[in-house]
Amino acid sequence: FIYIFSFYARGMNFTDLAELRWSDIDNNNFSYIRNKTDVFLKVKLPNLPIIDEILNFYKLYRPFETSYIFPILKKEESLYTATSLIARKDSVRGYYNLQLKEILKSCGIEKNITFYTARHTFATTALRKDVNLNIIKQSLGHKRISTTESYLDDFLESEVDQVITNMF
Repeated sequence: FIYIFSFYARGMNFTDLAELRWSDIDNNNFSYIRNKTDVFLKVKLPNLPIIDEILNFYKLYRPFETSYIFPILKKEESLYTATSLIARKDSVRGYYNLQLKEILKSCGIEKNITFYTARHTFATTALRKDVNLNIIKQSLGHKRISTTESYLDDFLESEVDQVITNMF
């Protein structure tokens, strides 16, 4: 569920998801400062049943009591040392990455996947839906367009052929 939420939250990365609190979300809107780049982002989640399903699931599934939406941090961020905070996030991310691999394996899909794939998938999906590259850059919280370009998968040869054919 967290992976899917990441995709719909404009490819929000794991570190930032870990720190997302219930008090941050208002009517499927939230804002945050991206840990990696210090870029301020405002996000409006799409009005889809899956978003409500995810949030309702985590309202019920509370393995430990915190103000965070997702069960990543067991206690308030301020109670971790800088090193232990990184270690906790890395440990949980590693666990989720193993779970993602198991899901793909059970589906017979032979692809390498990590939690970060949701971010890249969001960017590539946006590009394939003709979203302007600068909007994708802003959505991801990148400072440079070159960073955004590195996220995007190349188009298939057939897609390139179709676009070029439609030009004439």
